[in-house]
Amino acid sequence: MIDISKRIERLFSNKPVKPILDKLGITQATYYRSLKSGIWKLEHTANIANHFGVSLDYIVFGVETDNKRIKELEQELNLARNYLTTLLNDKNRTTATVPNGATGD
Repeated sequence: MIDISKRIERLFSNKPVKPILDKLGITQATYYRSLKSGIWKLEHTANIANHFGVSLDYIVFGVETDNKRIKELEQELNLARNYLTTLLNDKNRTTATVPNGATGD
């Protein structure tokens, strides 16, 4: 069996195949024929990837791109930037209101 078919079959393992295929608009005949031949329509492959929350890279090459983790890290970075900006702005406001000669500490 071709690697793409193996990965797709693994995604479907222990899951009700027919309801998922119905939702994705793929007939059982097409699914089993594609599993056997290893020839998949890009649209079907993309729909399967989307349904199972994996990338096309995973299905085609066996390597998952972790876009979710990248987005999480970007969100954390933005939160840290916002926090540091707030601290800096607060410090500038405090420093601006301290009389000459006072330290502000």
